[in-house]
Amino acid sequence: MGDALVARPVVVPANFVGICTQDIVAAPGSAVHALVRSWDYEGTRGFPNRCVVARINPSAGTWDWQTFDELLSNNPTKQVIITLGQPADYLVSRAAVGGAYIGGKANMCPDDLVTWAAVVTTIVQRARDTHGRTGLIWQMWNEIDQTASYGDTVSLLGPYTRVTAQAIRAVDPSAVIVGPSIAGADASKLAVASSYINASDGAGGVSRQWLDGVAVHYYVQSASQLSQFDNALRCAADYLNFQGAMAEARCNLPIYATETGVIAANAQGGRSYRWRLLVYAVLGARCCLMYSWDTASYPIAVYESQVNAVASLLRAGAVISRLEIGMARVLVTIDGTTYEF
Repeated sequence: MGDALVARPVVVPANFVGICTQDIVAAPGSAVHALVRSWDYEGTRGFPNRCVVARINPSAGTWDWQTFDELLSNNPTKQVIITLGQPADYLVSRAAVGGAYIGGKANMCPDDLVTWAAVVTTIVQRARDTHGRTGLIWQMWNEIDQTASYGDTVSLLGPYTRVTAQAIRAVDPSAVIVGPSIAGADASKLAVASSYINASDGAGGVSRQWLDGVAVHYYVQSASQLSQFDNALRCAADYLNFQGAMAEARCNLPIYATETGVIAANAQGGRSYRWRLLVYAVLGARCCLMYSWDTASYPIAVYESQVNAVASLLRAGAVISRLEIGMARVLVTIDGTTYEF
């Protein structure tokens, strides 16, 4: 059959299955999931008003809460990952490096960390005081290996992480703080993640000391590579590469898979999502968040029934006692029943 991944029974954590949305306020109630994320969320407002800090706080003293509020008010029963970073230009005194996906200096680390901390404080307070939400997951940045998201020096993220974490925890001690994601686990991306984890925090410590978890993404984005790479074996290897790199960097924090997507050219996309959910669950990830429900380029909606078949099994507390993976199928035993996908 293939490789067995379960050395001992694995208990599925709470809020494991996640679904991103973009141009709608929330995934439909029929889609089985317990987690959402702010990255690329537009709600009813479109790209210019995505749920990123530079749009929430576009200038000193100016706040636009509509998209942020749409995310939280339309997902009241879901755990939420709020992805930070992406500062407005007024928080960065240096010249723009260029290429930011939302323009300006959003792909640069803020150098006015005092004001940045005040911005973060206000956002966490908004979640707590307006929406009654505490214990949310706050992610430091999105894909710091991708220059459109982060084109600045990685070492700058050390002090940034300390200041950001302190601001979050001062408002909500129950918050979960997760490091910035990388876009995959090949050698160049792992080097960025390792550099970040051990970056000086400017106060005698390092980045990892301020985190509750670390994050990785997984995609196969070339149609020519689908037959070679879009399988459960490759997904497991990618995760284990990241886990190993973090261990070598003296970081053994829980891993959050905060994005995984299947390109539209993948005719077996539903199967791919199911395999990824199962692999991440067995290997101990705290979540597997699929990207993105309503996009044409990385669709999920068209695979709803297939995804639900696995997502409904991966409820909090479910016990996985067997997972065997191969190139073309997966066998899994959950709560004593064996399934083939």
